[in-house]
Amino acid sequence: MARRTDQSSIVARILLAKALEVLEERHPPHIAWEMLVRGLAAGDVPYWPHDPDLAALWRKLSGAGEPHISHPHVDREGSWVEFHIKGIRRTIYPIQVGLEAVWGLLPKDARVSAPSEEQEQSRRIKPEAWLLNEIRRLKKDGEISDTISKKELAKDFLGPNMRHAVKTNPSVRLKPLKWTSIVNMLRDKPGLWPISAIE
Repeated sequence: MARRTDQSSIVARILLAKALEVLEERHPPHIAWEMLVRGLAAGDVPYWPHDPDLAALWRKLSGAGEPHISHPHVDREGSWVEFHIKGIRRTIYPIQVGLEAVWGLLPKDARVSAPSEEQEQSRRIKPEAWLLNEIRRLKKDGEISDTISKKELAKDFLGPNMRHAVKTNPSVRLKPLKWTSIVNMLRDKPGLWPISAIE
């Protein structure tokens, strides 16, 4: 039986369309889609909303026998699905998936992971991984709220904290970014915004 991922442990959710963008950076679109659907069907990639009909759709799309599902349509850009189950039409949206699980589908050299405090950080850290980890910490410590602007977050928190981390911890191999570059990353990198999606 397929393993079900503990969905409460997921750090961030992204739309289905964004998940495909992440995978398509390393794979052709049809391969990216196949990888994602198989991960969803197997329970390796958590998804929201938690709906048994949606679980049946993922199994159908991955090639498993689901005779009650017919006429499946997935809007990959709009992150919604429509299908018939036992003759009744259903539309489900927006569909979100677990960001870290999507990263886990990438080749090891392309994965972005947020290192834990216990891990040795002597390897080079990708800026987006450091930013995700720092946003999570700031939110957990109550230093920022979900309503903070990208500019304020980048200029007052992430930029200074990144420079401080590099200066005070030589094992952190990270190139500090200007706050304006951080704003661009918050806008462009899936999973870093909105703050409310980071747990």
